[in-house]
Amino acid sequence: EVYLFFWLFLVSKLALSGLLTTSWRYRVLMYWILAVVTTSFLALFVSASLKWLMIGRREGNRRSPGVLASFSQWACDYHYKLSASIFFSVLPTSRVWNVILRLHGLDVDLR
Repeated sequence: EVYLFFWLFLVSKLALSGLLTTSWRYRVLMYWILAVVTTSFLALFVSASLKWLMIGRREGNRRSPGVLASFSQWACDYHYKLSASIFFSVLPTSRVWNVILRLHGLDVDLR
């Protein structure tokens, strides 16, 4: 998990490297805030990808899930919890959450 966040942070730093080139007083602070938020946003999309790859689309059946399915659900939920914490603290009432929750398979009323 730590390695994944490290690589996502590296990707976000590379994406933002030439973005803030002006000599502004809070340029470094804004760079780090944008890098952390971008990392969290990328991690949420990785979380949705993991969910669809590891769990897939499951219908509500009455059987109890196996050990592998239970572990896959736990791993995806754990990664989502870590990924969403930073992004939710920055943008708690954004409409972006509707898209993110839809990607994770939740039913969201878009009205």
